[in-house]
Amino acid sequence: MTRSACCASGTTATGIVEVFCGEGILLGVLSWLFAVPLSYPAVRVFSDAVGNAALGTPLDFHYSVSRVILWLAIVAVLSALAGLWPALGAARVSVREALAYE
Repeated sequence: MTRSACCASGTTATGIVEVFCGEGILLGVLSWLFAVPLSYPAVRVFSDAVGNAALGTPLDFHYSVSRVILWLAIVAVLSALAGLWPALGAARVSVREALAYE
């Protein structure tokens, strides 16, 4: 993106990348927030079903909070990376091209 195009849109290429990646991270964290409360009962039922099918008795079940936090970090990183590709593309678009897009 040229300097004049960035200034005409009121931001810099870095600002555009930050907005896109920030939105990606926000969506990833929101999905994580919805998934965590649903994961405990789902994993519990799955664990019991697999244990009963394979061994005839439910498996010992342990829900690891540290792994839930680890998944938050993984989701945040992957969400930022997923937002990076469109952000770099958007940062290269001139104001004229952006306004002419239908």
